[in-house]
Parts: sequence; C-alpha cells; structure tokens
Amino acid sequence: MPEIDQNTAAATVAEPSDTAWVTETPEELEYQLVVYDQSISSQTVELTRAEYIALKDHLAVIRGLKPCERATT
Repeated sequence: MPEIDQNTAAATVAEPSDTAWVTETPEELEYQLVVYDQSISSQTVELTRAEYIALKDHLAVIRGLKPCERATT
C-alpha cells in the first residue's frame, strides 16, 4: 500500500502495479468504505458500484494519479 503524505494527501507510489486500482474496478460485488481503529472496524459505509467508482476516481485525482476532469457548462 502506498504511503500517504499527511500534509499533501499525495501518494508515494513505488511501482506502477501499485496503481492498478485506478483503472481496474472489480465486478459487481460488495463495495464499502471502512475505517479501522486499532485493527478493529469502527465505521462501515455501504456503497453502490457507481459510488465506489466515483470515490476511487476522486482519490486518484487527489493523489495526482489521474487528471482532474471538471464538468464544463
């Protein structure tokens, strides 16, 4: 797992394989956003596949792994 610089929220990626999550999305399964505290799940949010993809894309932009695609009006 890439280390996160807490000051910039940027990922330090050692190998290209570490970023496969940016372009690969598992088939229809169970999607969750989970927070762990001392290795115990303390909060779980169930997600739809569309929500998972949107959050994953946003995270890739934040980490500088994908360009920001702003909507034009």
